[in-house]
Amino acid sequence: MYLSGFIYLYHNSKSLIYSVWYTILAYILIQVSETLSYYLLSTVIGENNIESNWFLFSVATLIEIII
Repeated sequence: MYLSGFIYLYHNSKSLIYSVWYTILAYILIQVSETLSYYLLSTVIGENNIESNWFLFSVATLIEIII
């Protein structure tokens, strides 16, 4: 995903700096949103056992894949 976005931006803009910054910012945005969605799901469910944490991680990852 990041590589294809980088190649597309570099091909259209011909600016390496712009393409690198965009790719880094997209990665950071996705990581922050995944962390926040995991935190919100764990707050809603409110359990701290291994099974629920695995479930929460799976749901948060699926949400990020869909987005």
